[in-house]
Parts: sequence; structure tokens; C-alpha cells
Amino acid sequence: MLYEIRVLQGDDYPTLITSNISGSDAAAILAARKLADGNNFEVWRGMQCIYALSRADRVLIKSH
Repeated sequence: MLYEIRVLQGDDYPTLITSNISGSDAAAILAARKLADGNNFEVWRGMQCIYALSRADRVLIKSH
């Protein structure tokens, strides 16, 4: 599946947006975590955000 990874910095605006092909949501999230290198990030599958971590409130959003 094709995923979009958004690496966020500062005020949670994307500083890097890239595409990733992974076999599952979990694999895409793992790839994003490595790419983000400690920064916040989001993972999107099409128009659906499947993983996001907000810097403001540190609330994890996971949808399936």
C-alpha cells in the first residue's frame, strides 16, 4: 500500500512530506518513526490519517 509520511517540527507544520510503500499500517508507522528521528510525524493512507502525535497535547491518534 502507498502511504504519505509527514515529519513535523516546531509548530507541528510539516517540514518533510514523502511517500512510502509498505505492506501494512504498522510497517508504515515504523518506517515513519525511523525517518522522523525523534520528531513528531503523521502517517496517511489516502485521505485517512492512520497515525498522528500532536506536540501540543501529546495525544496519540490512531484510526483503523
